[in-house]
Formats: sequence, C-alpha cells, structure tokens
Amino acid sequence: MTWRSAVRLGAMLVVLAAQCDAVPQTISWEPPLRRRLALNDGWQFQLGEPDPGGPADAPGWTPVQLPHTWNAHDVWDDLPGYHRGAGWYRRRLHLDGAVTGRRVLLHFEGVGQAADVFVNGTLAGRHEGGYTAFTVDLTPHVRPGHPDGDLVAVRADNAERAHLPPLSGDFNFYGGVYRDAWLITTAPVHVATDDHGSWGVFVDTPEVTASRATVRVRGTVVNDLARPTEVDVAVSIARLGEDGTADPGAARVAAATPARLRLAAEARAAFEVSVTVAAPALWTTELPRGTPPPRYSARVDVIDSQGATVVDRVEASFGIRTLRFDADTGFWLNGQRLPLRGTNRHQDRAGLGNALTDAHHVADLDAIKAMGANFVRLAHYPQDPAVLEAADRLGLLVWEEIPVVDRVTATPAFDTSCRRMLLEMIKQHYNHPSVAVWGYMNEILQKLPPEGESRDRYVDWVTGLARRLDALARETDPSRATALAVESRDIYETAGLGDIPQVLGFNLYHGWYYDTFDAFGRFLDRKRQRYPATALMVSEYGADGDTRIHSLAPVRYDYSAEYQRRLHEAYLPQIESRSYLAGAAVWVQNDFAAEHRGESYPHRNQKGLARDDRTPKDVYFLYQARWRGAPVVHIATRDAPRRTATVAARGATVSMPVEVYSNCAAVTLVHDGTSLGTRTADGTSIFRWLLTPTGGVNALVARADCRHGPVEDVASLDVVLIEPGGWPLAPGATWAVNAGSASQVVDAAGAIWSADRAYTAGVWGFEDGTGVERTYAPNVLGTIDDAVFQSYRIAPRAYRFRVPDGDYDLEVRLVEPDRSMQPGRRVFALRIDGAAPVRVDLAAEAGPWRAVTRTLRARAERGAGLRLVFEPIQGEPLVSAVKLVRR
Repeated sequence: MTWRSAVRLGAMLVVLAAQCDAVPQTISWEPPLRRRLALNDGWQFQLGEPDPGGPADAPGWTPVQLPHTWNAHDVWDDLPGYHRGAGWYRRRLHLDGAVTGRRVLLHFEGVGQAADVFVNGTLAGRHEGGYTAFTVDLTPHVRPGHPDGDLVAVRADNAERAHLPPLSGDFNFYGGVYRDAWLITTAPVHVATDDHGSWGVFVDTPEVTASRATVRVRGTVVNDLARPTEVDVAVSIARLGEDGTADPGAARVAAATPARLRLAAEARAAFEVSVTVAAPALWTTELPRGTPPPRYSARVDVIDSQGATVVDRVEASFGIRTLRFDADTGFWLNGQRLPLRGTNRHQDRAGLGNALTDAHHVADLDAIKAMGANFVRLAHYPQDPAVLEAADRLGLLVWEEIPVVDRVTATPAFDTSCRRMLLEMIKQHYNHPSVAVWGYMNEILQKLPPEGESRDRYVDWVTGLARRLDALARETDPSRATALAVESRDIYETAGLGDIPQVLGFNLYHGWYYDTFDAFGRFLDRKRQRYPATALMVSEYGADGDTRIHSLAPVRYDYSAEYQRRLHEAYLPQIESRSYLAGAAVWVQNDFAAEHRGESYPHRNQKGLARDDRTPKDVYFLYQARWRGAPVVHIATRDAPRRTATVAARGATVSMPVEVYSNCAAVTLVHDGTSLGTRTADGTSIFRWLLTPTGGVNALVARADCRHGPVEDVASLDVVLIEPGGWPLAPGATWAVNAGSASQVVDAAGAIWSADRAYTAGVWGFEDGTGVERTYAPNVLGTIDDAVFQSYRIAPRAYRFRVPDGDYDLEVRLVEPDRSMQPGRRVFALRIDGAAPVRVDLAAEAGPWRAVTRTLRARAERGAGLRLVFEPIQGEPLVSAVKLVRR
C-alpha cells in the first residue's frame, strides 16, 4: 500500500515533502548498542485528508509537539459529537550515514485509535488499538545520509470500527498521536523488537522466600544478517537506586552463566535464563511516603561469541514480591493481608484531552499516593508507560484492563482484536511489579440487543469471548489474577460471566443511580454467598459532585458536593467492615470529559475526588484522613468558600454544618477566635459542628493534637447574609435565586444563585408552585451556566423580594424542559406590579432545553419591594432562576 492509495489522492509524496518545513536535524548514532531518541518535536499536523495539490506553503499544516490530540476542545462545544475520523502528522528525519546496516525503528506509545505509518510515501506499518504501543520497522524505507532525509507521515484515525474496541463507553475516544514517539536503532543481531510492542525481555519471579528469589528472564534474539551467527546471552541483576536507575559502576547482585544461541541466517531463537538473588528486598506498598519500594534491573547483553563484543543490551526493571487473592480473606502481598484501598484513573485533563505529558501522568499518581491509596485501577484501557513506572516507584498496585466496554461485535474480527490487545497489554507491562490484575471486560452487557433469540445468542457469544480472553491471560501470565467488572444487574450472574475470572469486580452506585446507601453492603453480602470461591472487589463506586453546587439538604441527583460526600461517608464503613473484600476503588480520581453527557456540567463526568484541573475536592481529604498514616486535619469548606443565607424572621439565626476530616483523636474548631468545642474521634474520621455565621468573612481554625504533635488547618467562609430589613444591595449589587432547587449554584461569572425558599415576611421567596430539582438533566443549549437552568419551579404564582427602594433589573431565566411541548401549549406572561406584561412561549421561541433570558425593569417604592408575577395563559408557567440587579 502506498500513501497515495491511503488517501485516494494523486502524487502526494513530493508535495508533502516540499511542504514539510521542519528544521533539518541529522541524527547520528554510536554503534553497536541500541539507542533510543525521543521524537516528540518537529511534527506538523492537519485534520482530515490533506490536499496534495497545493503549493509548498499550502495552508492547513500547523506545527505541533507530541503528545497531541485534535479533540482537546471540540468535545466541549454544544454541537453533538466530536471529530472522529482522520488526521495526519508528518516529520522529516535526517539520519547519519553511520546508521547504514543497522535496524531503524519508530516506536509509538499510543495513537488513537488506529495508525498507518508511511516513509517516503510507502506504507511501513499499521496498528489498530488506541491504548497500546507499537513498533514500526523503518529499515527497508529510510535512506541514511541522503541530503533530503526521509519523510515520515502518520495517518491517525479515531473513527468507529466495528471490529475494534472500544465501541462504547462513558469517556471520549480521542484521536491523535497522543503519547510519546521514539526513534530506535539496533544492531542486525538484537533482542526482538516485534513482540507485541514490547521491549522483548520478560522478567518474573516464580519462587520467592525470605532467603532467596528465583528470577526468570525470557526473550528472543533475532539475527537479521544474511549469514548464521553465534551469540551468548548474559543476564545479570542489579539493585536500582532510589531514582529508579542502576549505577553502571555498582556491583551486580547476581548473574547467570551466559546462554549460547546458534542462529541461522535471518532467523531467531528464544532464550530463558534463571538467576538466584539472595536475601531479596521485596517490592511493597507499605513504606513511608517518599521512600520508594525496592526494585531491581535485569540486564540482558547479547554478545557476539566470536569477537566478545556486546551487540545489544536491554535493561528491564522489575520487583520481587508475591501476590495472592483469596475468596475468604481478600488480597495478600508478600504473605501479609493487604486490603486494597484505591481509586480509578482516566488519562484525561482539562484543556489537554488525553494528550498528557509524562509529568502530568506522574502528578496524578503522586496525588493518589498522597491520598493514602495503595491501589489504582486504570480505566478502561492500558495507560502510558509513565503511569506504570510511577506506580512501581510509588508503591501502588494496579488493575490494568483492555477497553472491551459496554458492548461487542459478535464476529471473529472483534475476537481477534480483543486477543491482540490483551497480549499487547500483558507483554508491554509484564515486568512492572505494580501490576496485580489483568482485566478484560467492563460492564460488557450494558447495551444489549432486544429480548429474544438474538439477545440470547449475543450473551452466549460474550460469555464465550470472556472465557477465551481469561484463558489467554492465564496462559500468558499465570503469576497475576484475571478480572472483569460487572454492574449490579442479575444478567451477569445468569449469563455465567461472574464465574469466569479469578477476581470479580462490581461497579456499584447504590444511592446514586438506584436504591439507597445502606443497600450497598447488603448487595455485597448476597454476592459473597453467590460466589464463595471467587475473590470479590468493588471496582467502582461514587456519585457526581459539582463543586459549584452546594446544599444544606442534599438529595440524590442534585449534583451537590455535599451529596457526593454523604455517599462516600456512607460507603467507607461498609467496605471496611467486610473482610472478604479484596478491596475497593473509588470512581473516579479526577473529573474527566465525556462528550455525550448532559447533567449539571455538560460533557463532564464529575464523580472525581478532584476536578479535571486536579484541584482536590473536600471529599479527597476524607480518604486521606481514612487512609494516610501522617496526620490529617482538613476543614471541609473549600468546595463552597462563598455562601448565601437568609434569616427567616427578626431575632432568628441561621446555622450551617461544618465538618472536619481528620485522623487525629480530637479536634477543636475555632470561629472568629471563639472555640465551638472539641469533638473526639468516633471511628469515621468525621468531626461535626454547627456554625452560626456572620455576614462577611468567617475565619475558621481546626486544631488537633495528633501522634506527631499539634496540627491545624485554616479556612474561611464568606457569607452573604440576608436579614429582614437588612438587604445588602448597594447600587450595582445582585441577588440571584436558583428556582426550584434546594441547592445554591455558583455561575461562570462568580455570582451565587441561592437555594429556593418560600416567601416569609420581610425577606424573599416564592408564592406557590412545585420545585423540580435537576435530575440527570440534559445539556442546556445557549449557555455555559447549565446548572442555573436545569432546576425550575413550575406553576409559581409569584416571587417576592422585600428589597430597598430603588431601580432594579430583574433577569428571569427560563427553559422548556418538555421535549414534546408544542408552540402555544405553554404560554404565560411575566409581570412586575405596575408594568406591562411580557409574553413567553418557550417552545415557539427556543424549543426544548435552550436557555432564554427575559429582563424586566422595575422600581421598588414606599417599602413595598418587588413582586414578579407569573400569569398563566395556556398551561403552567415555570421559571428556572431570577436575578435582581440594583441599578
């Protein structure tokens, strides 16, 4: 296949070569050992299929730095979908003549979701699957020393392919060369570079005791020479330093007698060498923060037996440890029971999509470890090598899985793709001591055909695929457990899927999508009875928490940060009290983009313990207080540092709950210099007070005497307090109401929309009507403040505000929530006492779920305040929000 045929266009190579104006850089190498060079700079990009017919400076090509995705921004707009198709990358290579006779390879850590790689217009290699690495052999195509160099082009494509998972999922399928790229050269005789994108050396420890460990090193040596050759494969073991590298001058802790391989011309041969390490230092999760667990490096030298010259060298880091899952007692590491306390992680970040640098990946793992976790599930796909390396260094155990999510295509081609992805994941990450679990399916029966024979055949095919993948994983790596994750529905049980893996994970959302908090534990106990011989985990649990939404009376589906905290506070003791559980993983560590979602913040899954910019939510510190050994004291007000409150009557007060998360024995809370008392620990890590706020800034200090001495946390609450006869509405000031909702919302401009309330004398509120809380509401078009519009009060008679005399603008925010509503069926008028009415027909003016704002001018006189009246003409009026602006 040529580049020309790939894009169905005319002669592209010459034109693109002329257009590629990256600065030439001659790349030279020192033989004979393999060399690796980062190739992230000097690329150009164009979305779609580039037109080769233009001049050399044709528009459309832009310089980019890898990692790169073309979907970093279009997943956030109001247009349905995002670009799923082709995008091209190109770069010129100038290879030194000394490279002649060596193998030249291009290694990509990830391209979404499929890639064709061309050199000088000829197809050099292709790969399908957006989450595993692959290596392309450029040797037959490059021209070392040529003055024009070589033009490398990559056609990435994230269009849906029926045979390629994922077909569906609650995350975005980004396109682009979104991980690092590497240029590699090796000698003609080398460790294999074509084994499923791996580095070709596989290290495990089949026998481990306190006094010794057997380290087994396997791989394949390739002879690309046109003549036979003979090599020795020498394996030696070194202890890695704290920086993760082996001192080249340090003594090796163990070595094996070299293995002699006789290789025919253009042939290959496998090797297996075992080495004994005395008194091994075991890799572990349980070390003081900042102390990396012990790791080793296996160095494989391929030595030309004639000249005694090392022609290739591969260093593979690994750890020595034992892993075991038990159906009765959970997970065991190095002979000690270790409950897995963890979280899930997506490779997604605000403003970047999935094109994260290694530093971004490492920062995510650092934050997980700082929370006190010892485990992370990589959802729902293999992740960047930097993630696995960080997990090794930090002491975080890993569940890694392939992206077989929600549904399948019941074809042999889909089966082949799944098997290849599984092999690539296992072989590429085989040596990482952090990996404990290989997963191969997630909620795979979520989207089923209609009931009947076709559904039965589909479920049977899925179950057969699970059995095949489970067997392949066990055969390829018997040292680790296999796993799949299922929902709470009984179909997984009746289909027999839960009986297949060694670890069965449950994705549970009691009290969020269904049921109540306390039903969570009862569900687990039933499944324990059903699967007595299988290790069980909670692979997901959580609730959405929008840090712009706050409620003193949180309810399910209000998206308030407080409801999210209530769910986690309720789940943790249920998890900790069940010793049969191997562990549990929060869904999810960070908020992430999900283009198809509506809800309070469209295109975003907000179940994270941190926002998508990595700002931790207050709930993060609940886990830190439960899991971290170092002292933790956190006043849980950071999600809502600015609040509103209304005093219902003269002489009355308002109160606000304040919680502190801490692992100390006792905590004292001080408000504006006055102690509110000391609370002692009750085993929940939650300490509670009621605060009577003053208008303005309220200073809070939490003090605790912990094991290592006194610890304190300082926070503040800025409260706008409305009292009868005491409205703080100077000219230019505003007061906003989140109609129909018990929660307050902070909009994009920083304005606070107060929770709705019934009118009481002297202040403000609604007269009549029924509040409708935002409940899985869709995206509201025409606004970035969706949460302000998604709740509403239906059939209100009026809103009344006892504001000071003066001139006001009333902004009335409206949305039609009924998609079947026809023009003329809901018509009403907005009227301020003494002013002409404003007629509203939302279905006719805007259609469903599109923001509409009407502004009315009014004057408050003689202490009467303002009264906004809703006059029904046809059907019931409604309102989403009202804002007063004093002119």
